[in-house]
Amino acid sequence: MLQKDSVINVEQEIIELEKQWATAIQSQDLTQTSQFLSESYFLAIGAQDQPLRIVPREAWLETLKEYRTESFRVDDIKVHTYGTTAIVLMLFTQTATVRGQDRSGQFMITDIWNQQKE
Repeated sequence: MLQKDSVINVEQEIIELEKQWATAIQSQDLTQTSQFLSESYFLAIGAQDQPLRIVPREAWLETLKEYRTESFRVDDIKVHTYGTTAIVLMLFTQTATVRGQDRSGQFMITDIWNQQKE
């Protein structure tokens, strides 16, 4: 079982990784962004009145080239750790477009971080 201080340190480390991830996305840095993604990464998108859509890793990286972010703000973030895995629930607001289509609004996202053995 992790000590309270260890849990807080892990949570802070994950929050810092989330910041780095967001910066890589905003700057459309494909090299940096792809280093965050496992080979099995996918983006799941749920929108009202639409079926769940799964975007595989390579398709997501291609879309990033067209993703223009004017602003991005984390409104709330919660980190829960389970061994070598951390689940992040994040509420964020962005002003962005993809291929000219507005992607602005407030969103809830779930990120799963898993410490890989070296």
